[in-house]
Amino acid sequence: RLQLYPTILEYQLGRSFPMEDRSKKPALSEEVQELLTEGLEGKCYSHAFDLIAKYSIESFLPEVGQLAVSSKESRVRWDAVQCLSQFRSKEIVPYLVECLNDNNSGVQDEAKQILDRMREYEEQKALWGDLLDGKGMPGANNPGKALIEMLDHADLEVRLAAIKSLGKLAEPNTLPVLVNLMASGSAEEKAAAKAAIDAITVSELQK
Repeated sequence: RLQLYPTILEYQLGRSFPMEDRSKKPALSEEVQELLTEGLEGKCYSHAFDLIAKYSIESFLPEVGQLAVSSKESRVRWDAVQCLSQFRSKEIVPYLVECLNDNNSGVQDEAKQILDRMREYEEQKALWGDLLDGKGMPGANNPGKALIEMLDHADLEVRLAAIKSLGKLAEPNTLPVLVNLMASGSAEEKAAAKAAIDAITVSELQK
């Protein structure tokens, strides 16, 4: 069954997702759900990841995200992060942020690159949206700018207050700064940055 797993799953998914209209999201049959779960829990995880990404099966995004942050095998975590990158959904952000603290540098780097690409995409989208709407260049009077400048203050308490304020401000374009703090700041700054990132993520998901 192990050798036939990819063929069986591809066949079942092909029946569920007609080639002529992959935009439709039909309910997965019980058999397909069991096959995907079996793959994620066993040696066929890479095939399951590939097909979940190929067919954009968002119902399995939480399972993939959990593997990205909690699997004992670094290869599984890396493959899970790769799978998450195929989804254009804000729901993948909390998993990727947590992966920035992974004990494997490859997983860390992959998560950071994906977050950077997402940030760049959102910035470009905002830029051209504002230009097309006649608003000019966005961010000219960014209220987060002063707070970001305070992150270099000599007093730790001032820096922590600035980080907390960035979380309350909830501007997505400040995420790269907070992500960098998670990678290079002190223990207190890392904790404050993670809380701020979580606050911004929640704010974005509620929009």
